[in-house]
Amino acid sequence: MMKALFLIMVIALAACRPTARQPQEQVDHIILGVNDLQKGIEQFKALTGVEPVFGGIHPGRFSQNALVALDDNVYIEILAPQPGADSIPDFIQPLDSLTAIGWAVRTRDRHKTREKLRAIGLGYSEDRPGSRAKPDGKMLAWTSFAITNAESFPFFIEWDRESAHPSETSPVGCRLVAVSVARPDVGPMEKMNQQLRLGLNVRSESSPALSFEIDSPRGKVTFAGWPLY
Repeated sequence: MMKALFLIMVIALAACRPTARQPQEQVDHIILGVNDLQKGIEQFKALTGVEPVFGGIHPGRFSQNALVALDDNVYIEILAPQPGADSIPDFIQPLDSLTAIGWAVRTRDRHKTREKLRAIGLGYSEDRPGSRAKPDGKMLAWTSFAITNAESFPFFIEWDRESAHPSETSPVGCRLVAVSVARPDVGPMEKMNQQLRLGLNVRSESSPALSFEIDSPRGKVTFAGWPLY
């Protein structure tokens, strides 16, 4: 009887224990560009042992993608031209291998995030709605905005509450180790890094650059490049 009462108390206490709060902002995904999606999928699998899954096409744009989940609700987006796209940007055509070209920060309240950015002197664009159909036909929707006139900075994305985050539906097995960002002027980036608690590695270099290190079943892999998207 005493043991039964003790177990009931333990269960009740566990139920009352507060769950960890999700951060208002965090790294959401990193973007690897390549000029052929199937080639990018094969390269990623050869490097990591994890095969990305086709994500879908972006309506009204040139691109399609494939996805891999990382830990902590982060994912990798492999971005490539759609077959038969009317206009393909010059920046992606020479990319024969997976190249870091951009990254995104997730916000759970874009209005509050804008307040934080404004407090440190960073300007931002208007909202831009986005969506794509997943292979199963379900729609994935989001709203994004960007820091204005600032290379290497991420864009910000708030996912529709009815949409499953891509990290929840993509192949697992890899983990994000580090996000490194280089700029000639590191001051604004460091301010954003501290204000939003993103945990970036920020360094000073003459030209903007990006690199992302992940851990995989085949060891650590670094994808490097420059901000283009």
